[in-house]
Parts: sequence; C-alpha cells; structure tokens
Amino acid sequence: MRFRRFFTAAATAAFGLAFTFGQGQTAQASINSDAKKTTYSGTKSLETLLKAAGLSYNQFNSVANGKKYGSRFGYRKGVGKPEGIVVHETATPGATAWEEGRYFNNNWMTAYTYVHAVVDNNQTIQLMSPDYGVWGAGPIANVRYIQVELCEVSTRSQFVQSVANDAYYIASLLHSYNLTPSRASQDGSGTIWSHNEVSHYLGGTDHGDPDG
Repeated sequence: MRFRRFFTAAATAAFGLAFTFGQGQTAQASINSDAKKTTYSGTKSLETLLKAAGLSYNQFNSVANGKKYGSRFGYRKGVGKPEGIVVHETATPGATAWEEGRYFNNNWMTAYTYVHAVVDNNQTIQLMSPDYGVWGAGPIANVRYIQVELCEVSTRSQFVQSVANDAYYIASLLHSYNLTPSRASQDGSGTIWSHNEVSHYLGGTDHGDPDG
C-alpha cells in the first residue's frame, strides 16, 4: 500500500510536467485523465536489444571505436545518489525509442550528449545504469539528475501512452532511489524537472524542452 501511494504521487507529479507540451488546459486535463488509465509498456535494456540485433553496445564514457573517451562519473553526492530526474523531449518527430537509443549509442562520442533512457508509446529503453551521471542538461544538472528523453509521436493516443510510460518510469526511479516526488522550484529544490526548468532555475543550458 505504501508503494501504491508513493507511485500515485510520483506519477501525478510527472503527469503534471509532461502535459505542458503545447496543450491547452482542457486538453491537458483530458490527456492527464486518459494517461492514468493506461498500462505501463515496460522497460528494456538497450544493451540487450542491441545484442539481439547483432549490434555493438558503446558504453557511455568508455572505449568506443578504439578510443578512450573518459570514465563514468557519479553524482555530486556519490555514485547511486541522484537528486531527481530531468525530463527531455526529442527534437526528432516520429523517431521511436529504438531509433533514438541507437542514435545515442552511435553518436555520443561526437554529439557529446547522452541520457539514461528514451521513452515512446511502445516501450521504455534504458541506455545505462541511473547510478551514474550523463551529458544531458549542462554541467550543473548532469551531476545531480537522472535524465530521460520522451519521443515525439504523431497521434493523440500515442501521446497519451508515451507520456504515461514516461510518468510510470519516472515514478519507479524515484521510488528506487527513495526520492520524494516534488516539482522543480526556483530555489533549486524538487525531484522532477523539465529541461526548461533547468535552464531557468539552475543554468548551464538554454534548452526549453519539453515545454511548448
């Protein structure tokens, strides 16, 4: 029962964040309501999916293409001690979580960007362990937060399911790391952040996703 109450609180906070994607208040409330009725599509490992497809997994901040790029880094409070989650939205309409996962796997060495997971209406793909930081929202946020990308889908029903998957995944992470669900605040507190809020409240980046 305790987990159920926690899960509901975390998902509700995440729903409130995700449903600001250019929706009016009436549409936002409707999508919120519909999303809560969905079933989570589940989480898969990018490494496992790549292996099944006969593709190489390029571990973030490791050796790729014969070159050493760096070392995995923990958060400012230590390995396995994130302070919250940053929600992103991709800038590639129609690209699936599988396509985004392969993009990050193949290009982080040159694009200098990486996240912990990508989410669409069909699945959540975890790219690496959330115990370590990634390059997703600037130097301040990177050493504090887990980072998750929400894919841009085409239809309302896809949007409802993808946002629900995102919210459920976020809720499970908060529970796993014993983080109380709360929205980002100008004073730097809060465990659920948009990239836009990082830009406005913490700095080190200027992106406005997933808002609008």
